[in-house]
Amino acid sequence: MYVRALIVVLLILNAGVASWWAVQPPPAPPAAPPQPAGVARLDVLPPRAAAAMPRAQETAAAAADVPPAAAPVPPQTVATAAVAPASAPTPATASPVPAPTDSAVPAKSASTAAKVATAAAMPPPTPPNPERCASFGPYAARGDADAALTRLRAQAARASLREDKDAGVSTFRVMLPNVGDRAAAQALVKRIAAAGIGDYYVIAQGEDNTVALGQYQSRERAERRQASLVGAGFPAQLVPSGTGQSRWWIDVRSAATAAALQGAAGATRQRSLDCAALR
Repeated sequence: MYVRALIVVLLILNAGVASWWAVQPPPAPPAAPPQPAGVARLDVLPPRAAAAMPRAQETAAAAADVPPAAAPVPPQTVATAAVAPASAPTPATASPVPAPTDSAVPAKSASTAAKVATAAAMPPPTPPNPERCASFGPYAARGDADAALTRLRAQAARASLREDKDAGVSTFRVMLPNVGDRAAAQALVKRIAAAGIGDYYVIAQGEDNTVALGQYQSRERAERRQASLVGAGFPAQLVPSGTGQSRWWIDVRSAATAAALQGAAGATRQRSLDCAALR
């Protein structure tokens, strides 16, 4: 009995609470954040209004493009202007500046095209000839070499005179001169053989003998032979054989052709020269 009465009371309370919630007004929307100073407010439009807005803007732009019709001049204004005294001063008006015509653009294009055609017709610049190095000679007299050097200086970036002391030399001999009598020469030969050095013979000259250790046509080979003997403890000497007359050569570095330089120098021969050796 009491349980039923309690259930009925709870049902009545629930119905009352539901009715109270139903009659309550909807909650207020949250307040918008404060708008910064100088920034326009953005309002969100409904979909239909947002779609109609571009059409209204296009209509307004089209109306703005149409020039307004000339308003009719009232008759009174025209009559008044007709009876105005002729002596009244008229204000000075600035003369209109003529607008550039379309004929100036083709003229400028034609001028540009003419310049391009002229530049295309011009031949490309010819690259400068590379510098070459050579020797011209030989000259038997120093005076002839100096005169040729003077003629070549105008055509060469660098020109110098070189003396070839081996021009009249036919062979180069390596020897140990003045070693003493025959017994001293034989003792020296035994030492040379013990050191493992061959190609030697004794030149008997009375009490002043000489030990010959080779004869060469190239100075470089003779100098190598001399260096090996000196390294072994034998003071060998290099003795040139021949007339001993020097010859003169002119070493040149220039961009001119070798034939032109040889003609200017009056030389009978020319030799290629490494430019790295000519400094």
